Amino acid sequence: MVKKELKCFYTVSKFTLHDKLKDAVLAGVNSAECEHVIATSAEVDISRGDWYKAEDPERPWVNTLIDPLLNHMSVQFHELGYDHFNVKQIWFQQYQRASGHGWHIHGCNFTNVYYLDLPKDASRTQIVVPWDQKEIIEVDIEEGDILTFPSFVIHRGPPNYSSRAKTIISYNIDIDYPDSQYGKGLQ
Repeated sequence: MVKKELKCFYTVSKFTLHDKLKDAVLAGVNSAECEHVIATSAEVDISRGDWYKAEDPERPWVNTLIDPLLNHMSVQFHELGYDHFNVKQIWFQQYQRASGHGWHIHGCNFTNVYYLDLPKDASRTQIVVPWDQKEIIEVDIEEGDILTFPSFVIHRGPPNYSSRAKTIISYNIDIDYPDSQYGKGLQ
């Protein structure tokens, strides 16, 4: 077996309906029930979030976003070789000035971050290269992008030093099974 270096362990895609949906989803997020999460030991200060409702699909902002988001993700995951997946949790997080989310991992197969409202001077997600554990990548993302990576990858949202809030939608996905082409031609 030839050993090859893995060049990339994450993807960034443009959510094509971002411009059409942003205002409605952001209005829903801004009026949603939420909590301020602080955990000094883990460097967590999330200004607003609804993680505690992550498994509730009936929140108004989720209803506005979920079908277009699932359609987008179906195309993206098909390109990765998977036809079926389940969204296990979906929640929003808003970061006011100086708030952030320290190093952490998620459950499930893949973690996704949709950058709903991202000021140009806001902090970007940082991820630790899994086979190095010393190299940190600041992902080159823009508002409207969706970052997807394996859930075991250590990552953080550094403190937001923009004068404007940063709003992300995070969601965890489990893969059900690969598409019908998986494994064909492998011996």
